[in-house]
Amino acid sequence: SSFEDEIVYDILDSDAPIVLDADIFHAEIILEFLEQNSREIILTPHPKEFVALWNMTVESPINIALLQANRFDKVREFCEFFPNVTLLLKGANMIIAQQNRLFVNPYGSSKLSKGGSGDVLSGLIASLLAQGKSPLNSTIQGSLALTAGAKAYKGSSYAMLPTDLIEEIAKLEN
Repeated sequence: SSFEDEIVYDILDSDAPIVLDADIFHAEIILEFLEQNSREIILTPHPKEFVALWNMTVESPINIALLQANRFDKVREFCEFFPNVTLLLKGANMIIAQQNRLFVNPYGSSKLSKGGSGDVLSGLIASLLAQGKSPLNSTIQGSLALTAGAKAYKGSSYAMLPTDLIEEIAKLEN
């Protein structure tokens, strides 16, 4: 067993709230996390990752086109299967859902489609979670801070780096 495997299993053995993102949506290990019914889990997939996750966990397979045509329904349906999950589906309008509650952050921009923006988002959510905020609150506030930071960035969108985004977010008022 590799060092990485040990870390993953240490994390699995914990019951601390957790934010899962990126490659884990394509890995079978995510099923072990989702089986932890009493653990608060935040998932932040983009559409392609959500489809991979859906197809691993739900009986009726979907593809990107089907997801994009039914984003609200599919997010709601997924959250019915996993009541302990707070889901943020990335996109121009981020959808945040937990159980039967659904929120939309309409302030996304093309600036956020760059690599690294999702890492900033995960970090924001995890830091709010670590401060004791609820998973839903952490996800909503992290999402809003991310989009406000992107909006405040005055450079050209193709040139924005994750570090630029972090600098803008640091300037935001509470």
